[in-house]
Amino acid sequence: MYSGFFSDNCAGVLPEIMNSLISENNGFSRPYGHDQTTEEAKKILKKHLGDAEVNFMLTGTGANVALIASVLRPFQGVICTDTAHINVDECGAPERFTSCKLLTVPSYNGKLTPEDITRYSHCSDFEHNVQPAMVSISQATEAGSLYTVDEVKEIARITHENGMYLHMDGARIINAACAMNKTIGQITGELGVDILSLGGTKAGMMFGEAAVFFNKQLAKDFKYIRKQSMQLLSKFRFVAAQFKRMFEDDLWFRAASHANSMAAYLGRELENIEGVKLSSTPEVNAVFAQIPRKAVDEIINEFGFYIWNEKINEIRLMTNFATDKKDIDAFISKLKEIMKK
Repeated sequence: MYSGFFSDNCAGVLPEIMNSLISENNGFSRPYGHDQTTEEAKKILKKHLGDAEVNFMLTGTGANVALIASVLRPFQGVICTDTAHINVDECGAPERFTSCKLLTVPSYNGKLTPEDITRYSHCSDFEHNVQPAMVSISQATEAGSLYTVDEVKEIARITHENGMYLHMDGARIINAACAMNKTIGQITGELGVDILSLGGTKAGMMFGEAAVFFNKQLAKDFKYIRKQSMQLLSKFRFVAAQFKRMFEDDLWFRAASHANSMAAYLGRELENIEGVKLSSTPEVNAVFAQIPRKAVDEIINEFGFYIWNEKINEIRLMTNFATDKKDIDAFISKLKEIMKK
């Protein structure tokens, strides 16, 4: 079975990133991030992020949980979409480890709107309700859509006017920045995002994420929270070496550009098959399509992917830096064959 469409996590490691790990595996360094590579990586990242505090992490869930815990108190909550990764795919970790409630709203195309935020305004200063104190959005969203610059600006404005902080889940922020032809800082901190989970693994690293504070006052006690969150790696230089290599030139852009272009190609090919309907035009490296269930059941045995919405027979196909056009062509050829039966 070809399993590359399951997730962008299915790919291995960018060759350049693997070489950076091998190069780092020489000599001795101080542990827990007190090393030269970590300092160099942080300086390079700031060129892409702007004036921000960067803390390396192990996992995306760990980054999200630790960031929320660094800002909120147990009686407060996070407004997010019902499809948000922190709500659907983190096994309740944010609520278990922060004691904060997720305040979910139904979403269209994975996006949160200003109206979704203000609907919770009646809860403020009322002791019987969880107090909304943070808004969380994903860029790109779990539905593969992108927030525009103006949309993020408006969400940030509403969030801050209501005395809350804006968190961005950036597991695929590199794909988003590439698609928008902007730096990461231009679509996060410059628009009013307070804290960011910066994804590395899905972008082509072996492991590693980053917790980023644009509002640096919120980072005051983060080193203790990171330790309690079991995210303090003794050999952090191996995470730092990967981020350093990813962002010291345009490697991040080339990797994301390939992933995004392969998704666009896959989407165009699917559109040409009678009986197949694209749910939306691919904006990053995710393709959502509605395919007859009989065809899904047959082709999934040869090409792995997630059934996203069983009610409408919608599937999700992910591309990545290693996706080969010939694998897409093989999938399309097989699907055409099945659809003709």
